[in-house]
Amino acid sequence: MKRFIILIFCLLICSVPSMAQVREFQIGAQNNSIVRSVDDEYVLIYTQPVVDSGYFILYKRYDNTALAISLPIKWEIRDVRIHNGDEAYFCGTFGSRGLIGMFDIPQFFFGNVGINYTTFGWSSLGYVWPTDLKRLDLYEDGTQVHMAMTGSSIWHIRHQLPATTVMSAYFDGSNWNWVGYPNKDLYMQFTDVACLDDIIVAVGTDRDGTGCYMKTFEKFPEFPKYPLDINHVTELNYDDPQGTVLVTHRESNTAILSQFNKGTSGIGTVFHQVPFSPSSGLPTMTLIDTWRSSPPATLPFGSMWQMLELNWDVDNAWLLQKAEYAVSPVSGIADWLLKVPVGAPSVIGQRWNPDQCNAQSMDLLPIAHNPWLSGSNPLLTIYEPMWQGMDGHCYFFSNLGFDYGSATWITRDIDDDWDYNLESNIPKDMPVFDVKVILECE
Repeated sequence: MKRFIILIFCLLICSVPSMAQVREFQIGAQNNSIVRSVDDEYVLIYTQPVVDSGYFILYKRYDNTALAISLPIKWEIRDVRIHNGDEAYFCGTFGSRGLIGMFDIPQFFFGNVGINYTTFGWSSLGYVWPTDLKRLDLYEDGTQVHMAMTGSSIWHIRHQLPATTVMSAYFDGSNWNWVGYPNKDLYMQFTDVACLDDIIVAVGTDRDGTGCYMKTFEKFPEFPKYPLDINHVTELNYDDPQGTVLVTHRESNTAILSQFNKGTSGIGTVFHQVPFSPSSGLPTMTLIDTWRSSPPATLPFGSMWQMLELNWDVDNAWLLQKAEYAVSPVSGIADWLLKVPVGAPSVIGQRWNPDQCNAQSMDLLPIAHNPWLSGSNPLLTIYEPMWQGMDGHCYFFSNLGFDYGSATWITRDIDDDWDYNLESNIPKDMPVFDVKVILECE
């Protein structure tokens, strides 16, 4: 009988859902951090304690130490993507020059093989100078990995006007080949990019940081040379959209977009589901399926409202943001991780407030489809990919309703053009050191 009671007790304990564990690295993240899943055991983290100083960290889940490499002064990494679980590609800035690079993760941390990177000057005709590359996605052509990016730039060597650009780049083993979209009349501020099955879609706002725009390209090497719907950009119309637009690949040639919008009664978080024609690059639906959080927020939109990361798994959109909600366990602008089953009318989403850090980045675990999350406290802090529909010791949880609606779209004129260049590769070796990791919350 005693054995039976013990067995029942063990089964009950094992059936309790695992909660998120929060770990603190003994290294700062006051300025930024980026977390990316390598596989189901390892994550690659970029952390930036102060301006002009950053580190790459390789961490194995549940370990009490991690491997770290100090990056050159003035490097600031904005985005990192993992290819096939072994290669890391990154983009950012080096002073006033755009920065890109890549490395083999096992050899970088365990084999003393360094980084391959380059920085940018003016393109061949002087139309584009990439100064800060901020969003990155990857695609393949045969065995060649290509980078698709958006970021800040300067247009025209004579006029020197601040602009944004869409870029492609790849490393041929000796040099970095790149093509930039001049965006010479500043029709659009590009904020994100996603590689779909057959096309590449860049999204953004107008010059004032409002509106929701999409520019599509054929999924070819050097894709900015091959815009679809030539000399046009597609605008989504949905009740006064505001701020950064994020985009991610759902399936086939369908993208999920997320943005804030003012609405008629307050700010809301909006998801759009946009299927594209691979031949025209235009939406295949007259009306775009849209979901908006309800009830609306009470605070006005401002610079503290931020869209940070958007991902898609088999059934849900995952969004990391800084926002305010009218009915919420946390008041004011706060960090929110949303899980929203975009697809059905009037859905109920889940949201978590990770109160152990100032959230900065999120990425999905490949198999479990739950996200890692990184932030600053002010030391680098990560949440394990275990998020349950209940309050935990490490976060607040609540549900969030989304109302179904639709957006219309129109095309507007844009002046398509492209320029290119070849940059020499710069290999660089860096020593590896250990960083202590402490369990802070579970």
